[in-house]
Amino acid sequence: MGANWSKYSHSSNDYELAIKSSKELEHILEFEFRAEGRGLHDKISSASSQLPPDLVKKMRYLATIRNKLIHERGFDSIPDRSGFIQVFEK
Repeated sequence: MGANWSKYSHSSNDYELAIKSSKELEHILEFEFRAEGRGLHDKISSASSQLPPDLVKKMRYLATIRNKLIHERGFDSIPDRSGFIQVFEK
């Protein structure tokens, strides 16, 4: 996904990491796969027929963690930060 994009992997702020990686993923989906939709999950669904199922699952994981950070009270950090980065960089 973001193999050539790791400048935020060392950010000490989980919110910044999740948001910027999500923005990059949305950009890739929009411009390389012509994905459409309001949010990241919609764009993943839009492009899913062009992607391997295991990649779709990984992208949904990233989108879910991002959404939890933004919307769920008490969810204030990425539970497995290094795992999140690894999933994104693949």
